[in-house]
Parts: sequence; C-alpha cells; structure tokens
Amino acid sequence: MPPKANSRLQRSNLAERSLLNEEEKVYLNVQRAYRFGIVILAIANFIASWIASSGISSYTASLRDLEENWSQRPIVDIQAVQGTCPQGYEPLIQDEWPGTIGGCDCSDTWAFYYSDLDRGYCSRNQTRVGCKHVNERPPVPLTTFYSYKICAKREGEPFYKAERPSSHFGDSSCPYGYQSCGNGDAKERYCVKEGSLCPVNNIKIGKSSYEFSDDYKTIQLDSEVVLGFTNTSNSLAISRINIAEGNICADPEESDVTEGRKIYLLSERSSSQCSNKIAGETIDPRYEELGIIREDRLYQDNGVTKETQGLPNYPTEDSENYYWNLYQNRFFQWHPDCDGAAGLSKVDIISLIDNSMDVPGSLSTVFWQCLIFLCIVLALLLIYFCVSAPTNKSEVDCLKIFEYVSVFTKLCLIIIVIYYWFSTISTINSFSSVVYQIGVSQCSDEFTDKIFMSYSTTLGSSNGKNYFSLVTSIIVLLTCGAYAVLLFIGKFNAFFRPVNKPHKADYSIVELQNANSSSSSD
Repeated sequence: MPPKANSRLQRSNLAERSLLNEEEKVYLNVQRAYRFGIVILAIANFIASWIASSGISSYTASLRDLEENWSQRPIVDIQAVQGTCPQGYEPLIQDEWPGTIGGCDCSDTWAFYYSDLDRGYCSRNQTRVGCKHVNERPPVPLTTFYSYKICAKREGEPFYKAERPSSHFGDSSCPYGYQSCGNGDAKERYCVKEGSLCPVNNIKIGKSSYEFSDDYKTIQLDSEVVLGFTNTSNSLAISRINIAEGNICADPEESDVTEGRKIYLLSERSSSQCSNKIAGETIDPRYEELGIIREDRLYQDNGVTKETQGLPNYPTEDSENYYWNLYQNRFFQWHPDCDGAAGLSKVDIISLIDNSMDVPGSLSTVFWQCLIFLCIVLALLLIYFCVSAPTNKSEVDCLKIFEYVSVFTKLCLIIIVIYYWFSTISTINSFSSVVYQIGVSQCSDEFTDKIFMSYSTTLGSSNGKNYFSLVTSIIVLLTCGAYAVLLFIGKFNAFFRPVNKPHKADYSIVELQNANSSSSSD
C-alpha cells in the first residue's frame, strides 16, 4: 500500500512555492521597469539636450558677428594698389574661394557603371579601369577688385571702446580733448582725439569721378569703375567691406548662391541660398550694396582661374553669367546715451557676448554627458543579459557584485548630469533676462534689437527642453535610488541563486510523499 502523503506539508510547501514565485514575479517586473524605463528616460534626456543645444547655435554666431564688427578700429584712409598693401594698411576685402576636395575622374574610361566625376579619391577598382585621382585645390584669398587690392588704414580704439557724443557731456558733445566727426544726430557721429583723422563713414562706386561731390576722394579702378569715400556723411563709420555672390545672409554661418546655380561637384562651397531665419529675416539688412563685378573677372584678378585649370568638367564658362556684390558694413548702431546705463555699455555687451559662448558650451557638456550615460546604461544592460543565468555559487556572487556596481555607477553618473543641468539652466535663465533687457532698451538698430529679443525667446524655449531633461534625470535618479534600496536591503536576494539547485518550493509532490514516507517508517 503506497504511503499516504502528508496533506499539511503539501499545502505548506505549495504556499511557500506560491509566495516565492510571486516574489520572483514582482522582482522581474520591477527589474524590467527599471532597466527599460531608465533606457527610455536616458534616450529622452539625450534627445532633449541635443535639441536644446542646436537651437541657439545660429544666434550665437550672430552675437559673434556683432563682436567682430565692434572690435574693428575705424577706417581713416583707403588706397588702391597693385600688389601688397603699404605699411600700416590692410586688405579691406577679405574673402576667399573655398577650394575643392579630392575626387575621382572616370570621364575618359569605358566604365559606364562609374560616374564621370565622384567626390573622394578613386577606389582600387576605379583605378584598375583607368580612373584618375583629382587632387584637391587650396582656398584662394579674394582681396582684389578690378585688378586692384583695396587697402585700408585703421586708427584709434575699437568701436566698443571708442568715445561717442553723448548728452552726458552736454548737448550731445564729445568729451574734453576729443573732436566730433560726421554729421547728423549723436548716434551717427564719432569722437576722435583732437588732431586725428575722422573715420570714413561712406563709400560709393560709380562710373565716373563726376558722380561724386567735392567731399569725396576718388580712386579710378577701371575704365568705368570709380571708388569714392568720405568722412562727412550722415552715417556711422564703416567697419568692414564684404564681397559675396548674392546677398549677405542673416545667419553669418551661411553664404548665398544665385538661385538655380549648380555648384561644381568637388567644390567646398555651399550650394544653398540663405535659408536660416534670424529675428525673422534670412537676409541681413545692415549691409549696403556698393557695386558688382562679374565672376570670371573676379576669379581672374585673384588667381582662382589658375587653380581651376585642369579640374575635370569645371564650368569655367558659367562664370561669365554670375556676378558678385560688394557691400559696406557700418558699425552696428549703439546709441551713445545707452553707454551710461548700467549693463548696457558697449564694453558690457562685449563681455556678455564672451560669456554667451559658455551657454552652448554648457549645453554641449550636458549633451555629451547624456550620451555617455546612455551608452553606459546600454552597455551594462547588455553585459547583465549575458551573465544573468548563474549556474554555481561563485557566479551568483559575481552577479550580485556586478548588480551593485551597476546601480552605483548609474547613481553617480545621473547625479553628475543633474548637477550640470541645474548649473546650465541657472546660467541660461540669468543670461536670457539680460539679453531681453538689451533688446527692449532699443539702443541699436531695429534688426540688432530683434536679434537680442529673438535670442532671449530662443533661450527661454531651450530652457523649456532643459527643464524636461532635468525632470527626466530626477526620475531616473529616483528610479535608481529606489532600486538600489530594494537591492541592498536584500529584498530580491531570492533572485540570486544557482539555477541547477532547486529550492524547496520546486520539489514535486511525489518527492514530498517519499520524504514523508521515510519519516513515518523511521
């Protein structure tokens, strides 16, 4: 007669097995939520930080452009020479033909399956069928205009340090020891030391010297091209001269191209028109067009034509159909009376612009931290999955140690990320409020004021994404912390056991019956 099973022991072990299974189920659910939740939050944090950092780059470039404009000293004389500028003078036109990258020319081969011209050097298969490497061409400076190099002499202090006529000196006058230059109201005039030359405040290009009034000095550049300049106009002094095909883009990092033009395949030059909007504009309205020159003449005068000779399929004839424009760029306006206001002087603005470079730097730092954190989380997750099936006691111990180290690493990393998010948000908030005050003060021209206002709005929008990232980082921290607490107090210790050593709840009823039978016989 078979031994009778102990029903009380059966019920006890079934209940024990049920409780342990429930514990494992709870643990596995928490584990899944923790692991996949932290990955999702890390990805969201990474994306938000990337969007925040990329949104302000164009405005940062605009502020750098303003700093460059104000950092120039005023022009007091202009000469046109063939050759090198005289001592004390510098080229006024400073641009460049960007050059080309290396390529692969297969136009003289029968290999119809290869393009006639490709960017990048030839592969081994291409050289076997007769394709030839095309060497890159270096950039060429564009400093000559109608066979002459336009040279400028600069004197005095940079604009942001220069004295201006102000009501602080009585009836918009210059300070003692300075003379006023230019005409018009105070915001259009300039102060220089007595006995110094007044800065050039207007340039024109005409066909004949008869087109200019007596207060203009003229320079004959070509048979029908005359450059004239003066220091008596009703305008602020000239800062720079720019040459460009098309317009000057509102985003300083862009360059314009004639609509419909196809750029040479190997060219380093951009093939797009002005597209990024800065303060609602794609074209910078602060530049005044002076004159034009045909591209083939410009390239010939500056030696670009020599560099393009020998380039396969280079459209030399197309240069006859395109024109480049010469622009004058005055010092960006800043009302003299604003220099007396706290935090609104030109020196303060330059200091602010220098500090503004820390904003994208801070965002970039957090961006890379988020990326590193995401990579580490994914790496730890992958490693864990590879070692999460222990078969003996030593592997169980290794798994425990790895789990503790993993959680501790994530906690440390996320605390660092949160610290940098707090720091970055605080920096952007204070910077945004200052930029907004500059914009509403209306100390500059309309477009520059709009740049400050739009930049303040962009910073606020960027910080909205930063707050989202901060909240997700805090959620990740709380998740890691809760998981660490549960792990360290031993709540999930039942999970770490060798799979080839079943615990008591896994014994079959028959084994229990045999055990009970043995007990009874004893």
